Amino acid sequence: MSSTKGVIIEMLQGKQHEKHTGGSILYLLLSFPLGIFYFVTLVVGLSLGVSTLIIWIGIPILLLTIACVWGMASLEREMAVRLLHVDMPTYKVGGRTAHMNIYKGLWARIKDPLTWRSLLFLLLKFPLGIFAFSLTLVLLMLSLAFTLEPLWYVINTYINGILMFNHIESHSWLPFLGYVQGNFDIFLFARSFLGVPLGIALWIVSTKILNGLAWGCGEMARLLLSPEEVTHPKDEFAGFSNIYNGYRGNSMERTERGEGLQYRSNDAEYPEIREEIYRPHSAAQVYPEMQME
Repeated sequence: MSSTKGVIIEMLQGKQHEKHTGGSILYLLLSFPLGIFYFVTLVVGLSLGVSTLIIWIGIPILLLTIACVWGMASLEREMAVRLLHVDMPTYKVGGRTAHMNIYKGLWARIKDPLTWRSLLFLLLKFPLGIFAFSLTLVLLMLSLAFTLEPLWYVINTYINGILMFNHIESHSWLPFLGYVQGNFDIFLFARSFLGVPLGIALWIVSTKILNGLAWGCGEMARLLLSPEEVTHPKDEFAGFSNIYNGYRGNSMERTERGEGLQYRSNDAEYPEIREEIYRPHSAAQVYPEMQME
């Protein structure tokens, strides 16, 4: 039964990733320019700040660099949530330092492990961005080239025909066709459709690869850019709800035993919540365990 549930969950997750293929491709293509920007900004800021630290100019430069780290990390969290649909907790910058003065707040930011994990993520974005951008571009271009090969044949034949008419020798090479001259050939045009199924199959495989790569990038963002301890409001509500349900169940058992406890529904505001109404009995009669020895 558990294995069946696991297979169903994996299938649903796969379909969910396929729905966000556009967001995954956009995220991977943006990784290269953003990675360059992050790397240059952080390397220049850190090197300049450390080198001028002896004359005290480096302190504001390093603090400004740390602020850039938090801003860039916030941007990456938003991209991971909106483009990759990563389940990442919302983290308010300065939420834990709002009650501190500026010096204690900056010191808390410096000591926060999230700052250094974010710095590591932003520096790794550069090499990973180069790899992701190159792989995405190659797979997309190959899929597009094979799928639209009949169109490329018509365009190349037309361009080569114009050049040959002006006494300029020209030819082009296409897969499954070889060298294409300026004369339109119906048989070559029919052969160009051989690349269409190959392009479609390559596109399907490419989407799987790119979605997997985007999933890995999203998981890395979730691990490095998420705070260590996050308390969600729904978790707190669930805790109070469990306490209330346990207390309510215990009280209903006492009512069934005839220990003088009744309920009435509060239909005015919250119909699902029941208020306890005590009869004029002592606490010891209602809750025997509370008797003092």
